[in-house]
Amino acid sequence: MSDVASDLRQVIRRLEAKSRASPAFRKSGSLEDLVGGAVEETDRGNVLCVRRRFTDDHRHGRQPLERARGLTEAPLALLARGEAPGGPRLLYLDTLDPLLRDVDGIVTYNGAGFDLPLLETRFVLGRRRWPDTVFHLDLLPAARRLWSARLPDCRLGTVEQHALGFVREDDLPGALIPQVYFDYLRRKSPGQLPRVFEHNRHDILSLVALAGWVAEAVVQAPAIDLGPDELAGLGRLWETADPERGEACYRSALERGLQSPARERVLARLAWREKRRARWDASRELWEAAARGARIFDARPWEEMAKIHEHRLRDFLAAQAVVTEAIEHARAHRAPVLVLDALHHRLERLTRRLARLT
Repeated sequence: MSDVASDLRQVIRRLEAKSRASPAFRKSGSLEDLVGGAVEETDRGNVLCVRRRFTDDHRHGRQPLERARGLTEAPLALLARGEAPGGPRLLYLDTLDPLLRDVDGIVTYNGAGFDLPLLETRFVLGRRRWPDTVFHLDLLPAARRLWSARLPDCRLGTVEQHALGFVREDDLPGALIPQVYFDYLRRKSPGQLPRVFEHNRHDILSLVALAGWVAEAVVQAPAIDLGPDELAGLGRLWETADPERGEACYRSALERGLQSPARERVLARLAWREKRRARWDASRELWEAAARGARIFDARPWEEMAKIHEHRLRDFLAAQAVVTEAIEHARAHRAPVLVLDALHHRLERLTRRLARLT
């Protein structure tokens, strides 16, 4: 077990020891009354369960939940970068072992980095085996590809406002939740804990709605009415599984006015693709568009243009002109000395090669 998991295990044990040492709170005004739940017996002890049912036509912001019901294997496998789940039953993360046994997969937001390691530690403490073979879709990587260039961050609260049109009112910030829970363990008074349940309920609904949104976008891409940054993100999602479809998304993003620096990154990806096809003129044109449109100097497009002129088109004068112009741009942008030295070295070598031909 890692040091982080070991430390977490010790913290959980201390908190549980304090909880067992504290007197039980009175039934009147109990937590289950405040959150509309009930204490239920399980084979591992009593658990407070809060159940809410939402119909398929329920909208979380602009997004109807029913779209998450129609998730097919193809987008799920693409988003999870692996195999699809063995059935349609997806659990939008919950920690009860019986539920984990009865589903075909788990959907989380940053679950790979936080939720699942935490749950695995709890399973170890409870001497239970964690079902590590269960399908897991973490929506955070997809969200980063779709919105990191456009949004200030990719926290669930930020993404749900942009993609789903859902705005939380009087929401308890997630950073305060541990302290609220620790206060409850010490004082046995619900305090702000009902707001934690409300916060988590919004998290689960956002997961369901977002899964439907992302899967639908993946299936329809590139023929979908989205912004250029989102189309570029869909290109990144598709380029490994279906390069042609990924390229179509990239080109659609450029046509819709993708801005720098994302524009230069997409042009570079398309240029590399044309280079692998040995389409030298097409690759050179894309590198040129990336070089001349960039706000910040990047030597790579200029070097690639020079390589194509020198090694593929055998036009040494054109290669020399490209490197000369690159040096001018590098100086104007105060590029690092190492970058300038590399360009000067290339220019000197081209000059010597031209001299031998005359």
